[in-house]
Amino acid sequence: MERLKSAVPADIRRAVGEGTTRDLPSTTSLLLAFLDDLPLFHQVIGELTDPELALCRKDKGRAAELKGRGNACFSRREFEQALGFYSQALRYAPISSDGTDDILVPALYVNRASTMHKLGLLEECLRDCDRAISVSPNYAKAWYRRGMVNASLKNYSSAMHDLEVALSMEVTSSGKSNIEQELKLILLKPQCVNEVGRSSGDCKDAGLAHTEPHKVVLECIATPNKGRGMTSPNDIPPTSLIHVEDPLAALYADYPEILPGDSLPLLL
Repeated sequence: MERLKSAVPADIRRAVGEGTTRDLPSTTSLLLAFLDDLPLFHQVIGELTDPELALCRKDKGRAAELKGRGNACFSRREFEQALGFYSQALRYAPISSDGTDDILVPALYVNRASTMHKLGLLEECLRDCDRAISVSPNYAKAWYRRGMVNASLKNYSSAMHDLEVALSMEVTSSGKSNIEQELKLILLKPQCVNEVGRSSGDCKDAGLAHTEPHKVVLECIATPNKGRGMTSPNDIPPTSLIHVEDPLAALYADYPEILPGDSLPLLL
């Protein structure tokens, strides 16, 4: 920065130093016009914004240290503390120029997403997964974590898509086996939950075949042991409503052979 200041001509430095607020439009335009044509200015700006040089408070070593501390807290199930360390690490972690040279930043986003998943912060977890994927689209763990949080949000179609992408990118056999197991578990879920345009009630009804109500026929009979009563000549399905009690006057009108005082057992 001192090199840059010393390169500015004395007359421009004097105009900037002695100018008032009214002079700012003209003095700043004069300074910008000079710097724009100065190669040293563009070199300094490049150094300041270069993540590898860490001149804008980027420090890969410090980020890795904080990541390790976050991992240790996560292993001890100290999720709140882990969340803090991962967030600090992201402030120091440099992003490579093409977004694919270094896995540190997407790994930090995924670790923080896993922590927020444990804390029940599902929407925040989803955002960090999106950030990890935007930085490193081929990072299988980011797709896997997003699939898991979508499953927790009952967005099953999105979860299956994310897990299938993760499966196509995963290189280890154990990782592939784990993803395949999660896909099988999602297939056992009610697929229509939270789907657009369908309610859970609609989904339950969709799986039931329409059947006609079973018609129950009752007959009045008399037996030596139990006297008069009613029975059905057909099989009666369980839980069927087979009889609604009518007033006695109506019953005697329908069955004149039944006399007042007769017991009315139901013979099944």
